[in-house]
Amino acid sequence: MAKSLKDMVLTASGKDTATLADFDLTPRKIPVVSPETRVAAAKKGAATRKALGTMGSQQKAPTSFDEQLFGADFAGFVELRAVA
Repeated sequence: MAKSLKDMVLTASGKDTATLADFDLTPRKIPVVSPETRVAAAKKGAATRKALGTMGSQQKAPTSFDEQLFGADFAGFVELRAVA
């Protein structure tokens, strides 16, 4: 119950230190993440997406009208036939 009261006071008062001081509380600390940590996280995320083959909707979308109608195999066939 004490945690719930503390959370309620912190949420209601925000960064108003006067109100928090009435309840003998301090504002929540905002975590500081270093640029090196952010770069490492981005690299790790990119490696995970590559390893799992995760793609967004644009990457998943068929590249031509023929692929939409007949599938990727047909599109390759049409390209080979056009070259010959």
